[in-house]
Amino acid sequence: MKRINSKICAMLLVTAALLAGCGTANNGTATATTAASSATTSNTAPGVTAIASGTAGSIALGMGTKINVVSPTQYSLPMSVQVVDSNGAAVSGAVVTLTTWPKYYRFGKWFAKDPATAPNTDCSPYFFLVAGSSLVPNEDVNKNLVLDAGENVAQTATSITSIDAYGNPVYGAAFATPANDGILTPYSASAGTFVQDTTLQPITSVTTDASGTANFSLLYLKAYAPWIVAELKATTPVIGTQTTAVLETNLIYEITEGSSCALRNTLGGSPFNDPSW
Repeated sequence: MKRINSKICAMLLVTAALLAGCGTANNGTATATTAASSATTSNTAPGVTAIASGTAGSIALGMGTKINVVSPTQYSLPMSVQVVDSNGAAVSGAVVTLTTWPKYYRFGKWFAKDPATAPNTDCSPYFFLVAGSSLVPNEDVNKNLVLDAGENVAQTATSITSIDAYGNPVYGAAFATPANDGILTPYSASAGTFVQDTTLQPITSVTTDASGTANFSLLYLKAYAPWIVAELKATTPVIGTQTTAVLETNLIYEITEGSSCALRNTLGGSPFNDPSW
């Protein structure tokens, strides 16, 4: 018997070891399933690329373009969340936690754009100014729903007295709100709550379907549209950590109710206005 070259022998041993360690092969690609995960890993020569499927990679939060008038006092805003894996494929069964928070509030009133000739048509909300901006931050800085020392802040708002012939606001005197009214402004409930689309039952989370999406609605009171800017969050675990999509939006009013001056005639202005305004 002839002696086999030592280099050839080594190559045969390596080949045997590789064959013993492989699973089912198909055109050079091996598929393996571990007990800890049902993800698929693809090994392709000459390099090795690992793609974990079925694990959330990113999350997106969006809202509809038309709101629903639920009752004489409520609106609902249709929303969706979408979760995909690191390869862009839909993630089914992802549990997404939903939260809402009134990040900013506004002072202001409803006015007709042409009050001289059309005082009861074409109404719009006009915002008072506080330190040059219409947005006032939530007083509850640490979001614990408790009025802590230093959180109750006096605000001085420059009000609007009328609308000129071009539809521009005419600003008047500045009014101060009391610093120690004992109330956190705005109230956390002013940003609304998440509900199921059909039953309007309150929810705190949704689960994505086969397309990687889940549909729901934000239910809120008409009195706070458009005086609240809500911070909406959707959170889901992504490879062991929490990933959050954030959407900031004005609480939207129904255009017909707004332009017809129905909201002005019923509500007058921002619920955060001082009564003296």
